[in-house]
Amino acid sequence: MSKKISACVVVYNEEAVIGRCLESVKAAADEIIVVHDGECGDNTLDICRRYGAKIFIRPRKGAMEFHLPFAFRQAAGDWILRIDADEFLSKELRDKIRTLARDDGADAYEFLWPIWDGDKYITKSWPRKLCLFRKEKISFLGVIHFSTEVNGRIEKSDLMLEHRPKENNFVWKTFKRKIKKWASAHAKLYLNDFGAVEKYNRNDNDWPAKVKLRVKFPLLLMPLEFFVTFLRNLLSGGIKEGLIGVRVALMLGIYRVAVNYNIFYRKNKMILKKIKNIILRDYSTDTALRYLPAVDVLKKVKNEQNKILEVGSGDLGITPYYKKSVTGLDVEYGNRPSKLLKKIKFGGKNFPFGDNEFDVTVSVDNIEHLPASEREFFLKEILRVTKKEIILVAPCGRLSYEHDIKLRDLFYGIHKKRDKFLEDHKRNGLPEADDLISMLKTSADALNKNIKITKNEKSLNLKVRYFIMKCKISENVFLSVLYYAFLFVLPLRRFLNYGNCYRRIIVAEII
Repeated sequence: MSKKISACVVVYNEEAVIGRCLESVKAAADEIIVVHDGECGDNTLDICRRYGAKIFIRPRKGAMEFHLPFAFRQAAGDWILRIDADEFLSKELRDKIRTLARDDGADAYEFLWPIWDGDKYITKSWPRKLCLFRKEKISFLGVIHFSTEVNGRIEKSDLMLEHRPKENNFVWKTFKRKIKKWASAHAKLYLNDFGAVEKYNRNDNDWPAKVKLRVKFPLLLMPLEFFVTFLRNLLSGGIKEGLIGVRVALMLGIYRVAVNYNIFYRKNKMILKKIKNIILRDYSTDTALRYLPAVDVLKKVKNEQNKILEVGSGDLGITPYYKKSVTGLDVEYGNRPSKLLKKIKFGGKNFPFGDNEFDVTVSVDNIEHLPASEREFFLKEILRVTKKEIILVAPCGRLSYEHDIKLRDLFYGIHKKRDKFLEDHKRNGLPEADDLISMLKTSADALNKNIKITKNEKSLNLKVRYFIMKCKISENVFLSVLYYAFLFVLPLRRFLNYGNCYRRIIVAEII
């Protein structure tokens, strides 16, 4: 008795390869079901129509597995041939597929599915892909990389399902790019409501036990997930292919680990954020390394009753590290309260204070946010309102500028948006320390004041800072924890002021 075959293919703008795929199945299948993932932006569907395909356009979801349960439900055949747009039946498979479908002793077939490197196949007898199965014998969950489950006998065939993707998926560069996208998406799905997942021939109301276990203990199961996946692929034939087989098995094991890590990260992301906000909201490694050098100088200034001004303070300024009253001046503030900081909002050029109103004025990482043409007037205003001492901390020099450009690109690469502070640094450039000292002296002369530069020191090695900022910018939970762990080594921070450094600490005493 003849058994009908339905070919099911999910596509997304595949005009370059879909013709080859459908040409190979037109005589092998009794119907072709095509599901397009979102609106079509090329000639894919026109090509499919020429082969008499039944076409369905569904909302864009970004992965074929989301649409396969729907595609399977549309199939009228006894057998389903699941095929991708960049795959096609070899001549031998095309000639024999109907004979295979008439075998009452088989419920599904795995075919050779060798790895293509862009020019040639680089494996011979491995891996295999399950892609032909009796419709009534299978079940499927619409989840990324979910394997079709067969309730019956699976036959291994030496016939080939050809797979020629646009690139070699098993080189490290491609693998690294794809794992970032798919491992995160995969983990997100496992944490979603099971009811929202499309299914085929399944009546369960919750995730399979193996998925629930993986979600509950993602870190604990990481080693097991890796070794089971690695060994299973080696023993299924990968070891016979030599180094390429080992590499592919290794990559598949790493992918399992990456999914588990992303499950852990997504489960604990909000908890980690809450802990950080409650315990560490006023303290961070970068902020501490920025302010503590200024605080060290402040603590040496005589007279406990000194009146302190901090220009560009933000919500907290130095107050988490200097437990005394400070007047803050800034163009805007957030909503974080500080009992020690008296906030004055001001956006003009001339500071809203009288001459010599403050004993000490502090400016930390502020002057680089001004255009170069406005920096001398800014320093003149600081000198005008200050009676005793100025503490100026700022990133300086060409190497620090190049360092910030690297961080700017890193931030954008991770978050796909720009950091406003780093954008200021790129737009305005960073000052040279000698130029700042020269401006201070020129401004002092204009105000008939005498100043003495008592400190001009480097602060924070560039390589150390880059690593710290990389930890801060990263979305990797371990790097985020490491970023805050640096707080415990702050007492040793002076040992970080070697080689090429990011900041200069300039102290000018008014005499």
